[in-house]
Amino acid sequence: MTERHTDGVIVLGAAGFVGSAIHAARRATGATVIGTSRDAIPGLEQVDDGAALDRLLADGYGQVVVTPQLGAPIDWILDRIDGPRWVVLSSMQLAATALPPGAATARLREDHAITRGAVVLRPTMIFGHGRDVNLTRLIRLFRTLRVVPIPADANQLVQPIHVDDLVALIEQVRTRPKAGRYSVGGDEALPASELLQLIAEIVGARRVPIGGVAGLLTGAAARLGRSRADRFDRLFEDKTADLSVAAAAFEWWPAPLGIRLEQAVRESERSA
Repeated sequence: MTERHTDGVIVLGAAGFVGSAIHAARRATGATVIGTSRDAIPGLEQVDDGAALDRLLADGYGQVVVTPQLGAPIDWILDRIDGPRWVVLSSMQLAATALPPGAATARLREDHAITRGAVVLRPTMIFGHGRDVNLTRLIRLFRTLRVVPIPADANQLVQPIHVDDLVALIEQVRTRPKAGRYSVGGDEALPASELLQLIAEIVGARRVPIGGVAGLLTGAAARLGRSRADRFDRLFEDKTADLSVAAAAFEWWPAPLGIRLEQAVRESERSA
């Protein structure tokens, strides 16, 4: 008789930033956890087609976490969703006015996952563990320069979430699964300029106010063709999430942003 792993977790995409954090956290608890990758990576199961995934699913794992981006060709994964034991990670970028390329397809895949009964999480910008390319990159830059430029026009609201808070939410979902789409972010939203000031204080860098530079720099870069126009448009949109639905459904709340930023600074030092 096949052994059932009803308290176990399959993490699809365990080689990535978020997937590896989920995989490590679950292993640290002593739980049965299987991390997968489409490539052959030591310590991970290679799952690159439906047959390989079906073999894992037959063992009755209590939760399956899908971390690959919904813009990727993962329909063969989503077609196997069979209820809220499945957690699908999406992005709050799909709620933006200026949508990134592939957003229409990603939204369709979100809808498909929800139709099949999954829990779909839309996180804001994820940081931490020294592995993200957002806040950690800024922290390392500011620690090196010892100067943090604070644009006067950086008033858009941001609400970054530390990866540990996202991992904690996914564990809460495991114990009380409720299908639906949930916005997920850090414990507070604040202007981007204030976020930069917080980072400056933590790393001990000098704050240098700069007037009107954000629009100038983004416009110049766009003219040089160094990035897409939609990416610049999103720079000036608020990037926030209403946590109330996820908080009520899963009895979860993220740690204070200041504590998580201090943690991220320590993590960036250890991983440098």
